[in-house]
Amino acid sequence: MLRSTPLLSQPTTVVHDRMLPMSNIPKRTVRELGALMRDRRLELELSQEQLADLLGVQREWVIRLEAGNEGAELGLVLQTFEVLRLDLTLTPTASYSDAAPSPVNEVF
Repeated sequence: MLRSTPLLSQPTTVVHDRMLPMSNIPKRTVRELGALMRDRRLELELSQEQLADLLGVQREWVIRLEAGNEGAELGLVLQTFEVLRLDLTLTPTASYSDAAPSPVNEVF
């Protein structure tokens, strides 16, 4: 059973012994994303087992996700964001968006 816990007004993470808003730290690897989800789970005072129960998966799936498993199913990853009350924002990187047109545009 989950217990009610007060949440911080803005999710934070520790970077070089400083608390910074998670939203200000770009995540570029699955390992960084997994660490962010682990930090948020701990912030919410959820165990890996509790998170797994909420997601309907085994605890081992949560362990692999937090370790940066690249094979995690996208639908479950998005569900994890929802359970952890995290928003996912995608923005093009300056180096890529200024370079060549998107190959997707060539298809349409």
